[in-house]
Amino acid sequence: MKLKSICAKGMRMKRCFCKAIAVLLMLAMVGVWPAVAGAEESLIPLREAIEVIGGTIEWNDSDRSITMVLGEATVIFFADSNRALVNGIEITLPHPVIIENDRAFSHYENIDHAFLHAAGLGDAFLGETILAATISVPAVMEQLSIPGMVVAIVDVNENFAWVQGFGYADTTRNHLVDENTVFRLGSISKPFTAIAIMQLVEEGILDLNTPIIEYLPDFSINPSGILGGDYRNITAQMLLTHTSGITSNFLGYRHVTLDGYDAEFLNNFLENLSRYFMFQPEDTVFSYNNNGYVLLGAMVAHLTGDDNFTDDFIAYTTENIFAPAGMESTAFKLDSALLSRFAMPYIDANTPDAIIYYNPLPTGAILSSASDMVRFMNIVLADDGALLAPGTFRRMKQAHDTDFTIAGFEYGLGFMRMTTEDGFQATGHNGSLIHHNADVFFDMDSGLGVFVAANSITGMGVPNSVALSLLQSAVMEKTGTINALPARAQADATPIELTDELLALAGFYTGQLTAFIEVGESGGMYMSSPALPQLETFPITPMSDGSFDSLLGRLWFDRVEEDGEYVYALMLGNIGNNFLGIRVDREYFIATEAFMPWVGTFIAQFDENEIGIVTAYTYFVDENGMAFLQTSQLTGPGLATPVPVGEPAGAWLYGVENIIYDTDGLVQSFRILGLTLVRQ
Repeated sequence: MKLKSICAKGMRMKRCFCKAIAVLLMLAMVGVWPAVAGAEESLIPLREAIEVIGGTIEWNDSDRSITMVLGEATVIFFADSNRALVNGIEITLPHPVIIENDRAFSHYENIDHAFLHAAGLGDAFLGETILAATISVPAVMEQLSIPGMVVAIVDVNENFAWVQGFGYADTTRNHLVDENTVFRLGSISKPFTAIAIMQLVEEGILDLNTPIIEYLPDFSINPSGILGGDYRNITAQMLLTHTSGITSNFLGYRHVTLDGYDAEFLNNFLENLSRYFMFQPEDTVFSYNNNGYVLLGAMVAHLTGDDNFTDDFIAYTTENIFAPAGMESTAFKLDSALLSRFAMPYIDANTPDAIIYYNPLPTGAILSSASDMVRFMNIVLADDGALLAPGTFRRMKQAHDTDFTIAGFEYGLGFMRMTTEDGFQATGHNGSLIHHNADVFFDMDSGLGVFVAANSITGMGVPNSVALSLLQSAVMEKTGTINALPARAQADATPIELTDELLALAGFYTGQLTAFIEVGESGGMYMSSPALPQLETFPITPMSDGSFDSLLGRLWFDRVEEDGEYVYALMLGNIGNNFLGIRVDREYFIATEAFMPWVGTFIAQFDENEIGIVTAYTYFVDENGMAFLQTSQLTGPGLATPVPVGEPAGAWLYGVENIIYDTDGLVQSFRILGLTLVRQ
């Protein structure tokens, strides 16, 4: 199993590979192994390979053997031989161990083979992937202080499922995670809400391309005073694909509470939405949108119930999705029955936190267990009519074409397609709700699916990396290949001289990441970002394959069309699939006199027993005179994003209301999206 590693702290290392030792799957600590003269690249030095993961290794000169001990596994290799002993049982290795310059080298497949037999997985289906999970997940949990995780792997074609819990669902009661432990799945709610919509489509109750105002007469939202947009044109298709243009979130209105669920959030959703504005014109740009899926849930409730949106949505999904799927531990509300098996919320492995209640049910409140998600994965992969007509799930996974989207991230009807840095593509969804993080991803062609969940803030992003890595490993192990996009980066690319044409790429880029590309005094090109202060300013080097080499990895400047004009987009990765930002005029973000009264930190105010994911806004001016906003959340400070303070004047304040100034003209408080913020 030859797995690529993400290098620590974003630092690129040439040929940074995890050579089959399963524990290195997620740890990203391995550099360049010393090469063997004339040998193939897949040979690695045994001593370094074992010691880096905490094992011991000894040479026995009498019989020219190498004894490796790691945990409960003892493996004895013999020099220049395919023979080995694993916990006293003789096995045959795929390749002989080689001695050169008094050092032992082994093909990485030998270490795989030995660990598989030591774990009793020598002949197991997907044994390498299972071994990778069982060794690497606990190591990651320890490194990142995660109390509990669960992993499920299925193969619908082989009627195969493997589920393993790790750590604790509740440390105070000594409850271990198992296949029946219930986790919050966050935005994995969206595929289920999408299934409900598609069921109504198949029943002829709803048409995806008919404006939803015909189904929800009370729906309205103000047009954007800057970009326009007309809610009367919005369809279910646009909502499903995050292209509706409506404002993406409410920050207030008791959307997260501590004293139980508040049904009034969903029941009053249409009224609250009508107070706000379109974020952009409908059906033009992909913009991830939680409010869009709440609106879809409200539509399901309205078309199937008595206009108690909360109760009607729960009733429909329970009766038409969870019950027929046999998902008895899945619900949009945490009740007493599920609470007894609930993965309690933690800040880190040693710090439990309060249970929260998320009221925008259709977009992020779902709870489920690994055993139920095994059932769900099999239904999606089979795509044979269990919940939807045959072929519908495959249709839902097809990416929706929009004028502009985020490269490496495409969205269909409730499902996202992600492309990893090395080109592997998987379809599914991820979810994050403060303490709980989860991912489910599929490879339809091979019939494989992986589900991963964790229960701490420190676990944010971990299920995504683990799920994609394990799915890629499983596909490779089963089929011998993966559906990877071709790499743009060439292994033999070499640095080239900077030209005037390349120097002209310098400028200010903003989008997913704010970055300055500048020409230094020596004539070289450099990159910096307020979001990456630990890297300060670093050089970027033009390469013969058209990329720039950098500490972040390969950078690409792609010319793309937007609004009829060509602009440069900054991309990242070996296949250039990770969008960072579009080049824009920096002058538009230079702080004006009107911005200065806003400089400072504003703390979010909440009612009793209410909390918010957003905790503070901080407006500041950087050393270049540019206006920035940094939003802090319960999970930590977010990225600093530039504030557009240029013409039209005050555009950046659109949607801000109830502004209160002090006698010196400083802003003291304001309200946005239902949330009041007060100067610290």
